[in-house]
Amino acid sequence: MFTKPAILLASSSPRRSDILKQFGYTVDSVEHSFNEDSLLIDDFPSPRDYVKEIAKQKAYSVSYHNNTVLLAADTIVVCDHTILGKPKNYQQASSYLSMLQGKAHYVISAFCLRLPFKDRPIIRSSLSTVIFNCLTSHQIDDYINTHKPFDKAGAYGIQECPPYFISSYSGSIYTIMGLPIYILNQTIKDSHQVFVSL
Repeated sequence: MFTKPAILLASSSPRRSDILKQFGYTVDSVEHSFNEDSLLIDDFPSPRDYVKEIAKQKAYSVSYHNNTVLLAADTIVVCDHTILGKPKNYQQASSYLSMLQGKAHYVISAFCLRLPFKDRPIIRSSLSTVIFNCLTSHQIDDYINTHKPFDKAGAYGIQECPPYFISSYSGSIYTIMGLPIYILNQTIKDSHQVFVSL
């Protein structure tokens, strides 16, 4: 019978840790040391390739023991062919949310999984679509002041958005939250043989 392994999460994100625990994983977290600003989107053929590479570099920036299941992930928001990462300040957060309102945008989350006794990592990604309502400047300011979304791609977290923010979304909400948990579950299940002897 397949037993879910303990995971070392190369992230300080409470959202990703909570998702993993919600789905039955034991989680320890460690900070990655990769500088995300060192990669340029223009060097990659697509936003998916870009975010997958960030997840990979995060995973490889952590000290790794070969009997550990190591997971790193990254999320980006794409609107009008522009990638919106984590806002650096209030003004940028306000600019991002203003750009998103009243239109559809994409959220892409990728993960890199390093498995025991496997030299090659497994890297996967998932895309969801989100449509914002039109927002007033007061609603945007209130959200930023209340939730301080400076650690979130696109300057928002869907799990904390007021009801009037989101018109609709398609795809997995977990992708939007930052971890494609269903793809991760299946990936780990498909690789379950590596855990038998641990």
